[in-house]
Amino acid sequence: MKKHLPSVILAVVLLLLWQGIAMIIDAAYILPSPTQICVRLWELREPLFLVHLPATMKVTAIGLLISIVLGILLAVVMDANEKVERALYPVIVASQTIPTTAIAPLFILWFGYSIWSKVLVTILITFFPIAITVFDGFKATKREMEEL
Repeated sequence: MKKHLPSVILAVVLLLLWQGIAMIIDAAYILPSPTQICVRLWELREPLFLVHLPATMKVTAIGLLISIVLGILLAVVMDANEKVERALYPVIVASQTIPTTAIAPLFILWFGYSIWSKVLVTILITFFPIAITVFDGFKATKREMEEL
C-alpha cells in the first residue's frame, strides 16, 4: 500500500480540486462535479448496464474477432511470401497515419448508423496492432526453433 500512497493522495487531491472548482463555477452544464457525475451514473445504472453495455460489448467482440482472424491471416501470408510483405507492410503502416476520428464519419455515411459502421471502426483500431505484432513475432523466431 505504501507504494501506491502517492498516487492515491494525488487522485484524492485532484478530485477535491475538481469538486471545489465545480462548486465555485456552479454551472453543471460547463463543469459537473464528481459527486453530480456519480449521482447521475447511479440514476442511469439500469439502461447503462442492461442496454448500452451489452450493445457495446457485442460491437467490440465482433470487431475484435474479425481483426484477429484477418490480422493473423495477413501476418502468415506476409511471413510466407516476401513479395507480399514488401507490397503490404508499407501500406499497413501508412494506413495508421490517418486519424480514426477522420474516417469514422465516412463509415457512418457509407453504412449508416447500423452496427457495421461501429464494427469497422473497431477493426480499424485493432487490426494494425494485431497484424504487425504477429508478423514481428514470426520474424523474431530463431531459425533453429523453426527447424525444431
